[in-house]
Amino acid sequence: MAEAFKDASSEAELATKNDLDKLEIRLTGELNLVKWMLGAILALAIANFVKQFL
Repeated sequence: MAEAFKDASSEAELATKNDLDKLEIRLTGELNLVKWMLGAILALAIANFVKQFL
């Protein structure tokens, strides 16, 4: 088991702070897109619900 761990850990790549910053920026942008999409869907759902009773 120790040999398997040694082999697995020797092939691992370390992430630098710059890599993590790039990933954070990309994820932040994707989350903003998801927030806008969710907001649009909720607005359409609420409009449809209100339209049923007016």
